[in-house]
Amino acid sequence: MDSNKTNPSSLAPWREPVSGLAGWDPFGEMRRFRSVFDRMFDTFLDVSPSQAWNPAMNVSREEGNLLVEVALPGVDKKDIEVRLEGQDLTISGKTRKDEEVREKEMYRREIFTGSFSRTIRLPAGIQAEQIQAECKDGVLKVRIPAPQEKDSSTRIQVQ
Repeated sequence: MDSNKTNPSSLAPWREPVSGLAGWDPFGEMRRFRSVFDRMFDTFLDVSPSQAWNPAMNVSREEGNLLVEVALPGVDKKDIEVRLEGQDLTISGKTRKDEEVREKEMYRREIFTGSFSRTIRLPAGIQAEQIQAECKDGVLKVRIPAPQEKDSSTRIQVQ
């Protein structure tokens, strides 16, 4: 059958299934469309403040230090906690909720209020007392002196 012929029961071009491949699944297309449609309305109408917030973070090496930068716009430095537990550096805190205005209807909420937490694993040998943290202009910078790398290679004499 010619692959460009029209199936009499529909106006869509008819394509015969290719041997070894799955044919067109109209119900799969419908499920995919519904999923996209549902996500569109979930995003548009989402007014729940319970969405998790993972603030953006950069980790780099600068002048012999590890530098962790976290974007925390609108977060007061007294509401930020930086903690080193073993090799895990955890930055957590909360944003304060402003007084809610009951007169207005909220259609979309993207400004996060609530708690946040980010944890990264650091190399072994970090000295906690040498870590410095400062928050300025909505950016938290944590400077961590990089541990001295030891030469861990040892030549073993073959007998």
